[in-house]
Amino acid sequence: MLSLHARPGLGASRPLLGLGGLARAGGVSTATAPPASARTVSGEGEFSVAGARRYDASSCARWVASHVGRYRGFVVAFFSLALLSNIAFSFAAVLTGSIAEEMLKPGGGRLLEASLFLCAVLALSALCNLGASLSAENISKGFQADAREELYLSLLAKSQTFHGRQRVGDIMARATDDTQMLGLMIVPGSNLIIDSLLAIVV
Repeated sequence: MLSLHARPGLGASRPLLGLGGLARAGGVSTATAPPASARTVSGEGEFSVAGARRYDASSCARWVASHVGRYRGFVVAFFSLALLSNIAFSFAAVLTGSIAEEMLKPGGGRLLEASLFLCAVLALSALCNLGASLSAENISKGFQADAREELYLSLLAKSQTFHGRQRVGDIMARATDDTQMLGLMIVPGSNLIIDSLLAIVV
């Protein structure tokens, strides 16, 4: 549940005016804007959200890692299933050569058993690939939603003067298109890169 608190600098004796209150008061607020170092998602701005999660914004890589790190289970599942899928697919090529050798034997050898085993290996590879893609998609959607939530909390901490100078369309573009690009960075971007590297290694 979101709980809103007035910025400590406003004092307990000063009423907290919303946008409507500022309009009735002539549109001028005597409250001073918090310093730039205090305008964070942690809630040290105009309003705060109790229990808001903090992310490492010291660099782009650490910020992405702090978001993706929330889904460690899906990350482990993605790497494990992607690796197993590539191993099974590579082993299927070996089995294909074995089946060709069985075809040259008198009577076909154990062609049926080898063919069924090949189908099972390929089915395992497909299932692992599906599970890896599902894990990556969960990471992508979670990252996208968390980034959008972080943006909303950041906007909540901004002063009313800040919001008065911004275009609503620009803010909505950040909340929709830009966060969607973050999701595409995971799927298909990182998904294809990691899967290709594993295929080369295996």
